[in-house]
Amino acid sequence: MKLKDEKKGFTLLELLIVIGLLAAVVLTIYSLYEFGTKTFMQQTNEITVGTELRDAMDLILMECRKGQRFSNDDRSITTKDNIVTFELDDKLLKMIKTDRSTGERTETVLCYSVSSFRFDVGTKKIDIAICSDVKDSKGNEMLLEATHFIRGSN
Repeated sequence: MKLKDEKKGFTLLELLIVIGLLAAVVLTIYSLYEFGTKTFMQQTNEITVGTELRDAMDLILMECRKGQRFSNDDRSITTKDNIVTFELDDKLLKMIKTDRSTGERTETVLCYSVSSFRFDVGTKKIDIAICSDVKDSKGNEMLLEATHFIRGSN
């Protein structure tokens, strides 16, 4: 009578090959996860800063539309009810409204992480530019520019 040689199991070499392949798959999945997370966070930051820049520019242009007089010296707009000035203070772009009748001041932060702000009043137009110190995915500064044309006299 013959004895059957039935050995069940894996050899050490087979186990090492499977562990190596499994480690490669896990590392690949983890690196893809890290890349996706980093890209998501960067794009979220870009979108947030871009939205912040556009909202700030919208508010500035809204005040320009109400404006009766404009000044380059203190970056101000005089409206019927307020004097609105814009100030860049430690990367914060602020809008300061002073009520013309009561002198009451309200300060609003329009944008964070601003590296430069330009408010150039010409005879018929105002050039406005807000530049963020946050870089986009291509490494460029995030810059928003607008021109407001002045109706009537300055």
